[in-house]
Amino acid sequence: MQTSMDSLREESRASAASLHTSLTEVAQRITSMEEGLNGQDNRLDSMEHIQATLTKENRDLKEKVSHLENYMRRRNIRIMGIKENMEGRKPTEFITNLLVKLFGEDVFQTPLPVARAHGSYTFP
Repeated sequence: MQTSMDSLREESRASAASLHTSLTEVAQRITSMEEGLNGQDNRLDSMEHIQATLTKENRDLKEKVSHLENYMRRRNIRIMGIKENMEGRKPTEFITNLLVKLFGEDVFQTPLPVARAHGSYTFP
């Protein structure tokens, strides 16, 4: 009976040692996974910060482009109905004279600052 008890104890110890080894391996795998998840979490935090920064920069740039486009168009006028080649060789002078003739000389206290004048494509 003593040998049977000793044999049972040995089997139990071997089984407990095997369980301990398995438990240690599982604990190591869990630790490794936690470290990997912490690294991924740090990368995700960094990416979220970068994304927020880029979103703000994109919004700011869109506002700036919109402002610049609106500012550039602020003093532009489009005159339609002028026949092609009516302006001759000096389109800025032609437009200045045309506006003075249309609105009258008394409307403008200073000469009109026409920087550019050009024709645009018309559809047939």
